[in-house]
Amino acid sequence: MKVRKPWAIGGLGAVLGGIALAVTLVAGGGPSLTSTPTGSAHADELHHFEDVPTMLATSDLVVTAKVVKIGKGRSVGPDDGSKITFREVRLQVLSIQYDRTGAQPAELVVEEEGWDAKGRGYTLEGLSWSKVGDVGHFFLVRKRDAPDRHRLVNSQGRVLIKDSRLDGNQRAHFNAEITGMSPATFEKLLTAAAADVRAGRIKPQRPGAAD
Repeated sequence: MKVRKPWAIGGLGAVLGGIALAVTLVAGGGPSLTSTPTGSAHADELHHFEDVPTMLATSDLVVTAKVVKIGKGRSVGPDDGSKITFREVRLQVLSIQYDRTGAQPAELVVEEEGWDAKGRGYTLEGLSWSKVGDVGHFFLVRKRDAPDRHRLVNSQGRVLIKDSRLDGNQRAHFNAEITGMSPATFEKLLTAAAADVRAGRIKPQRPGAAD
């Protein structure tokens, strides 16, 4: 199953076709939500990165964090048949690698692609759903329509730490480079990249610049 997403979702300008969605999600009601993804969606993302430092420079906030809670989030969309419901992922911040906002949060909420109007779970661009207990690096931007919430800068923007290895989005262009590093080496890369951004040696990517 593919999800048709003909409108911008949290900075993702979408897309490719699939099926028309015709079931309404209403406050306090609507269809039941699947506990696992049953399909995938594709979107024309605003950013596509060729390297980690540029991804960091384009983010508002880069943190190492632990997923401590996941729940049903907001339902958004231009009409009832196109509404999606976000998964609300609460992060406990363990360390901050880069913070353009100066907020230095101890916890924050990330909105993750979740369910279509029929309650079917889906992933976006191959990025798996977050799980409680996940620990990793999150490259985030504030959501314009909900400044108290964040989203990943794009589908490349989450790198999980699993034992002594890294696990990124398998579809990410530089995933093989990331997974070839140790967690310690990756953290050094982030520290160096943040210093280069502050010194003006690395600039944020303009939307669509890598297309």
